[in-house]
Amino acid sequence: YKNVELLINAWSTAKIGNAKLIIAGKPFNFEYKKSIESLCQGKGGIELILEFLPEDRLTSLIATSDIIVAPLQKTSSMNSGTLMKAVCSKKNIVIPAIDMAYDLGLENMFSYDYDDENSHMEELRKELKIAAETYLKNPEMYENMTNKLYQNALFNYGDEAMKDRYHKVYYEMRKHRKKNNFG
Repeated sequence: YKNVELLINAWSTAKIGNAKLIIAGKPFNFEYKKSIESLCQGKGGIELILEFLPEDRLTSLIATSDIIVAPLQKTSSMNSGTLMKAVCSKKNIVIPAIDMAYDLGLENMFSYDYDDENSHMEELRKELKIAAETYLKNPEMYENMTNKLYQNALFNYGDEAMKDRYHKVYYEMRKHRKKNNFG
């Protein structure tokens, strides 16, 4: 569902000069690791860190990155920890238009939609190029988008927003209990 192979192929055909794609994380088995390494052979601008990354190392890697990419399978991904980690780290992201992306504001990220696997690769490739061009040629726009994305995350998922949601659920449950004479 993370579409690593698709990302590698989209990156290779996007041909974004002066940029590097870092793929990080522990593959689920040895065969998959070898498959990813083989797919990357001969393709420039890709660095593999195929191992478990402790939280501090992951945070450091994100901090040194410019843009995060999460080409998720939209049919099986409503939300994304990667999206939240990127946004909370004040980084922008290339991601399909999943539900959580809508909540945070598609206009403030590099979001795309697709119909099938072929169009997924093409739309991802296009969005990678747009993200790189925006970052490199219009840094003020990139910064504004990223700041708005961060503010939307605070508004939708910050402590105050979550506290308000829990209070609403609690009071609705209390009203329901009283109405049904449970206490």
